Amino acid sequence: MNFLCGRTILLGVTGGIAACKVPFLVREIVERNGRVIPVLTENAKKFVTPEVLEVFSGERIRELFERPSSPVHISLAGECDLVLVAPATFNFIGKIHAGIADDLLSCLIAATRSPVLFAPAMNKNMWRNPVLQRNIKELESLGYKFIPPGEGPLACGEEGEGRMREVPELLLFVERELCPEKRLSGKKVLITGGGTEEEVDPVRVITNRSSGRMALSLVKAFFFAGAEVKLIMGRHEVDIPSIFPVKNVRTVEEMKEAVLSEFEWCDILVMAAAVSDFIPERKKEKIKKGKEITLKLKPAPDILSLLQKKKKFIVGFSLESRNILKEGKRKLEEKKLDLVFSNPVKVLGGEETEGYIITGKKERKVSGTKEDVAWEIVLEIVSMTT
Repeated sequence: MNFLCGRTILLGVTGGIAACKVPFLVREIVERNGRVIPVLTENAKKFVTPEVLEVFSGERIRELFERPSSPVHISLAGECDLVLVAPATFNFIGKIHAGIADDLLSCLIAATRSPVLFAPAMNKNMWRNPVLQRNIKELESLGYKFIPPGEGPLACGEEGEGRMREVPELLLFVERELCPEKRLSGKKVLITGGGTEEEVDPVRVITNRSSGRMALSLVKAFFFAGAEVKLIMGRHEVDIPSIFPVKNVRTVEEMKEAVLSEFEWCDILVMAAAVSDFIPERKKEKIKKGKEITLKLKPAPDILSLLQKKKKFIVGFSLESRNILKEGKRKLEEKKLDLVFSNPVKVLGGEETEGYIITGKKERKVSGTKEDVAWEIVLEIVSMTT
């Protein structure tokens, strides 16, 4: 699942301090086999040099009038799959809104038929300025896209909204724009992930080796397909991009309450979390070392059995030591699910996975990275729901 591979990104850089992130953005795209053509405004050159971007991209920096007989803005406009302006300043957004084309980047945007994506970066008061917000709204109505800025420390020393998104988050929006499958646009997807943990005493817990990688891969895949995604995460080992709403939980009971509270919101529920099947009887004090003990376990709540499944598409996961396909089919039928991904315990916590995508009509074996398999699951859901 790499929608950058073989694609050409025309990267417009305008004059803001966030331009210091641009070389790292270029490097990431190139490392994923994408092509980047940097185009700098004159003010951008005060923050990042053309030479740096030439080294990182492998492309020379173009100028508007370098070949009057062959307009460079027309040729570049036809070469690219996407125009990304990062950072996009208050001034440059206003220029595009006004229809001004007086340098290579603005002329190119005027001439291109490819999608144009802006990553704003500015002071919080500039971001809130009603003129800017009007300009963005009207540009969006014409088909231009905007990556919402993040919150945090700003270059001016203040804190608030207006930071350009970090490189990994920018890439998520770029990949979504380049994704060929958008039929889940308008759908709301709730995903559970990670592992739960239950206290044995005030110090010790029972848990599992789930890393949360599969859930994060699914979040990205649904996002690329156009869906709105929320995530409920137990204990995990992955960094969740801040663009995704996430509710962190710890125990089975907390997972249950979170799912029940969000279930009405979603159209599709994906239960990818490794939820504990048993809850130990908790000791009030720390169990002393040195003697054999017996833990009393009781069955954990079955979250799926508590859900009213009408008009919802429900996906379950089955983690098995043996009879992978048979047990996945059994779970599909017993839980009255629409789709089950059944996989072996050996994949728990790893980078790659394998298993069977099972529906009421068919099953097929898949393997690869968790991102690749997550995309296969999403494509199956697309085929069943659209």
